[in-house]
Amino acid sequence: MYEQREQILSELFEKLKGEGLLSDKLAGKSKKELVYSFIYGENKSLLKGTQVMNLLEFGRSVHAEMAALMDASRRGVSVKDATLYCTTFPCHLCARHIIAAGIDRVVYIEPYPKSRAKQLHSDSISVDAKEKVLDKVIFEPFTGIAPRQFLQMFEMLGDRKDETGKTLDWAKNKNKNSPRVVRFINTYQDIETAIVGKVLPKIAASLNLPYENKFGDEN
Repeated sequence: MYEQREQILSELFEKLKGEGLLSDKLAGKSKKELVYSFIYGENKSLLKGTQVMNLLEFGRSVHAEMAALMDASRRGVSVKDATLYCTTFPCHLCARHIIAAGIDRVVYIEPYPKSRAKQLHSDSISVDAKEKVLDKVIFEPFTGIAPRQFLQMFEMLGDRKDETGKTLDWAKNKNKNSPRVVRFINTYQDIETAIVGKVLPKIAASLNLPYENKFGDEN
């Protein structure tokens, strides 16, 4: 995706430079220098937050909503008039798949500022409406008891990309590549054995019976 972003800005600077529309400060720089300066260098703050820096269209990943719809299609399961639950408000790419699939209602938890779904699909979706709108897919926030582990499971920890926009290698980040939720490693048998190892000696002592500890240290 970052390569496409570089190409878009490169074409833009080429046109502006060819027409003499760049300032004297920028006109002396090569196209490559300009692109690097505005994406990674001293001028990157000028384009921060703009749509050209937040393009979703060229990403290779399949978002969760798309994956769910494709999975249902492969299995031959109809999703017409179904409700889709997702952690984050769908992006505008996923929104068009949701509409085309015949989903009736979408319930989300977190907002997603990059999404242009409301602007691009206003004729087909209704966002945060107080009442149901006929012939439109309803997008509404989740209301009720919040999932207790949501932030712990989905909150971003550290940086996802480096300064050039490339995705960081998760496997090499040894400080943050451990499971977020650690389950107990003891099996039920281990737990029961430990309990019996503590209880039986006390019972034997109270009855003045001989007891041989076969369960290890009772402490």
